[in-house]
Amino acid sequence: MKKSISNPLCIREIKLPNSKAKLLVAVMPDGCWLCINRAIDKDGYARILYNGKNTRVHKMMYLLFKGEIPPDYVVRHKCRPKNCCNPAHLNIGTDLDNANDREADGNTCRGEKHPKAVLTELKVEEILLDKETSTSELARKYGVDPKTIRNVKFGKTWVHVFNRLFPNVFSLNSNVANGNDFRKAS
Repeated sequence: MKKSISNPLCIREIKLPNSKAKLLVAVMPDGCWLCINRAIDKDGYARILYNGKNTRVHKMMYLLFKGEIPPDYVVRHKCRPKNCCNPAHLNIGTDLDNANDREADGNTCRGEKHPKAVLTELKVEEILLDKETSTSELARKYGVDPKTIRNVKFGKTWVHVFNRLFPNVFSLNSNVANGNDFRKAS
């Protein structure tokens, strides 16, 4: 989520230990520190070259102020701006925790929101409910690859629509979508 940098409380300079690099952050009324002097990557995160590594600013700030990040964990934002680097707004968790955060905030880029989506939810419902037409015919009708139709039919993609139409049926991704990732050891 992009956040406007208008009306910051102040601009603060953060000198980084063992480095000539420094960060300029806009301190916002809600406590976010929005990094304003670093490049933003394709995913919306501020990046910095620190100790010879090109890394995301929020990850570097977590490491500096809070400590190590365990293997298989990611740095998550308690707030939503991706360029916030306030250590008080950062915590760690799994990829699944991060995905659940995005889902709760309505920031999941799935279905029609995805920039590469060809199908709509209505078309996916039609595909799922069509028991007569072959996979290849459906693929031609909707202008997609037959594998796309199979993925929809098996609940591997468009899981949210599959689960809405068939709540008591196991799809290939339904456990992951419901927060029960059976692929990871407990």
